[in-house]
Amino acid sequence: STLTMKVTVGNSYAANWHTWLIHQNGMSSLFNVAQPITVPPATITKTASLPKSGKVGVLSTLSTATKGIVCSSWQQIATPAP
Repeated sequence: STLTMKVTVGNSYAANWHTWLIHQNGMSSLFNVAQPITVPPATITKTASLPKSGKVGVLSTLSTATKGIVCSSWQQIATPAP
């Protein structure tokens, strides 16, 4: 019921970090935070509630106002059947 994400983030300029949870019934924002310059890269742990069954995905992006999306990552997660 809880998703724990350990993400390594390294960015040489400040960015906006936005992450969504995609599941059968739609999409919801997990978090949207300002990400300061992170040199050297650091491992950051985030947690979120997770549907109890089916395949879900996590889409994460780093973006700036002038460059748009500069980095993205997609991870699919198979959760156990109810």
